[in-house]
Amino acid sequence: MARVKRALTEEDRATRAFDVTQTAEYLSLDRTTVLRMCNQGRIKAVKIGRDWRISKAELDRLLLGEPQAEKAPARPGNGQSEGRLPSLSLLEGLEKGSK
Repeated sequence: MARVKRALTEEDRATRAFDVTQTAEYLSLDRTTVLRMCNQGRIKAVKIGRDWRISKAELDRLLLGEPQAEKAPARPGNGQSEGRLPSLSLLEGLEKGSK
């Protein structure tokens, strides 16, 4: 079955989601800069599997310089304490105390 291409309506354009490469082109930024901004929560984005999706409305907000209504939380594991494991010395101390 052949795919039928249709013209995007204005509503489709407003609700469209961009990937990182498309976002970088749209904002005239490097792809790694966009990835860093997504990881830091500076761009409201949704991660689907390994890919980020950013709404056109969010990109327009960035271009207009409007403040972010609510900062998205940064992802754990990027230098934040939530994702860190206890140190080996702490684990050894617990092991000695249990004997």
